[in-house]
Amino acid sequence: MPMQPPPSATETKQRTPARTRFIVLIAIVVVVVLAWLGLWFTGATYIRNAYDQIHAEAAAEGDELTCGKLDVAGLPFRFDLFCQDLTLRADDVTLHLPKLEATIRIYAPTHALFFAEGPLTISDAFTGTRRTLTWDQLEASARTNWTALANISIVGNNIALKDSLVGETLLADAEGFEAHLLDAPEGRDATTHSAQWSLYSILGGANFPELNITNADFRLEADFPGMPDDLQNFDLATIFSNWREPNPHLTLHVFEGKDAEASFSLAGNAGLDENNMWQGDFDLTSNGLDTRLSAITSAPMINMLLGDPNSDGSLYRAYSLRHGVLFAGNAPLTALPPLF
Repeated sequence: MPMQPPPSATETKQRTPARTRFIVLIAIVVVVVLAWLGLWFTGATYIRNAYDQIHAEAAAEGDELTCGKLDVAGLPFRFDLFCQDLTLRADDVTLHLPKLEATIRIYAPTHALFFAEGPLTISDAFTGTRRTLTWDQLEASARTNWTALANISIVGNNIALKDSLVGETLLADAEGFEAHLLDAPEGRDATTHSAQWSLYSILGGANFPELNITNADFRLEADFPGMPDDLQNFDLATIFSNWREPNPHLTLHVFEGKDAEASFSLAGNAGLDENNMWQGDFDLTSNGLDTRLSAITSAPMINMLLGDPNSDGSLYRAYSLRHGVLFAGNAPLTALPPLF
């Protein structure tokens, strides 16, 4: 078999640039991979350090925020945070969740997804009560525009609240629940660095056995002005001061509920006066609530709470807040303390 002649000098020169480009390409790939891995492990370390800091701050205040086991996975394109046996305690109230998962895509760091595995146990050491919240599916998401809120959403199916102190007693359940907190661009004020957040929430197929409410639907829509346009500046005292006159009030566009026998609709607004006391006005319209309440209270009390009939047979009552006192019509019902 004849031997192949060695490559000529010209052929060697032609192959050398190709080989060099290949080596450079491999080097670039290695550098990119190492940089990406370094970025991921830096992010994972930051998450663990953030948890340690929150845990230490809660302990310093006499509260508790602990994960029985904390894992960070998802390499290379996600940060998947797994917290098993999550415990939150503030004063006498303790919350326990078997598992909470959070996912952040490394190429979309302003968007986080959350998944919770129930049941959620709520215990109060002072009153001795114990509640359990269960669900088939409970998910949430949070998105920011880096420093400003974009939206927070939570969606759940087949939710049930039970008294689990001795056995289990159903307190309420619902086929579906969802809530969305959104940034409203039209409510932004560049001079005060404030934003407006809008809340939309529905609860469908709800049952409250002790109140004899079956298959009820509820809807809530509200606006919250004076919120921070930078989440790093979130401070309750500042937010509350933004609700003081003459600033815009909190607006309740609608809070309504209905089942086969009764319905109601509440709308209005509320804010703070110069002494940080609540003030505002609300309108309540209802159908059938008087019949339902007649089993537990007197006719004069029902008239005070629900008001007089309209031409269509519905009942109307105007509510107001003045200097922290809640009025039904002209009758004072209760006093609210200063907000801060």
